[in-house]
Amino acid sequence: DDGGDDPDGGDDGGDDPDGGDDGGDDPDGGDDGGGDGGDDPDGGDDGGGDDPDGGDDGGDDPDGGDDGGDDPDGGDDGGDDPDGGDDDIAPGTPGSVSDLRVTEEGADWIELSWTAVATEGNVGRVQSYEFRWATSPIRTESDWAQATPWDGELPDPAKRGKAETLLIQSVDRTQGFAAQIRAVSSAGQQSVLGAGLWLDPFDQTVPEAPHPPTWTWNGDAVVVEWTPSADVRVVGHHIYRETAEATWVRESDEPVNDTKFSFDASDLSDVRRIGLTLVIVGGQESPLATAVGNVAESWQVDGPFPHPIHDHARFRVTPPTGSVSGNLRIEILDLQGRRVQRLYEGPVLSSEEWTWYRDNEEGEVVGPGFYFLRAVGPGLDLTRRIYVSP
Repeated sequence: DDGGDDPDGGDDGGDDPDGGDDGGDDPDGGDDGGGDGGDDPDGGDDGGGDDPDGGDDGGDDPDGGDDGGDDPDGGDDGGDDPDGGDDDIAPGTPGSVSDLRVTEEGADWIELSWTAVATEGNVGRVQSYEFRWATSPIRTESDWAQATPWDGELPDPAKRGKAETLLIQSVDRTQGFAAQIRAVSSAGQQSVLGAGLWLDPFDQTVPEAPHPPTWTWNGDAVVVEWTPSADVRVVGHHIYRETAEATWVRESDEPVNDTKFSFDASDLSDVRRIGLTLVIVGGQESPLATAVGNVAESWQVDGPFPHPIHDHARFRVTPPTGSVSGNLRIEILDLQGRRVQRLYEGPVLSSEEWTWYRDNEEGEVVGPGFYFLRAVGPGLDLTRRIYVSP
């Protein structure tokens, strides 16, 4: 009795011609439980997946392993990190920041940098940073508790090993400066204190005088320019004017944090020289660096440059202080006193430079030989012989 149409009188619970009960359509007559949870021809139960090897991989891994994702290596990396590490934010204890350092600095600002850390076991990024500063070193938990929390914006933590930076402005470098940073995990766990950073106060020794400035007058104002100082303590420069009575007057109200400054001057009758000083953190001011600049005690006519003249030459004429009203004429004459070229005719300005391109007023190139430079102005009547080479 197989409960069916078995002619052998055996009970196979189905249509088994062998009289065995296999509970299904197994041609081998064995009882395999009626199913293998899938289409496994080997009669094994592979957990309802499509793995021909009979293993349960919980996914599409042909190797039969559970990798929890799309990792062809069968490992669980928790993400798509090609390095095999997890760069997701993790709750473990963060590593300590051990290389806080200065990368750049100025008179009142500091740029800091450090290397991003990970949580315990390097399994993920930290959640955030906490930064504090003080005027004494931050080495202990007590120092940390008394330090001032940073109220500015901090960078979002990067993956372990990446560079982090922070710009701190309005730093008083007449005092020492301490900084300390801690990493914080997603569970709120803080890293232990690292080495931190300590900067000594700036030296308050009076700086040396700067390089002398240069200056020009454009008819309305005196324009002063100078070379920037390499001294990081410098907060700016003061600009001074020497008057006709030989007294010095400061033209800048505050230290100028630039390399250029101008002040109004409708004429140069009260400008003899220009002076420049450095001002460092703490207000210390350097000695004065002076420059006659572009106004001389008497007329100065310089040039030609180069000489002998080949294809062109430059001439510079500088008027004296207090004798700048009137007109100035500069011209090139031949040996018979006839004008070859007029370089300038107009109001006397501060020192100016003109170029002669070895041409006459018709634009023709003149031949080699001797010529004269003639400069005529208030208190000036100069004739200088010059030579044009073949």
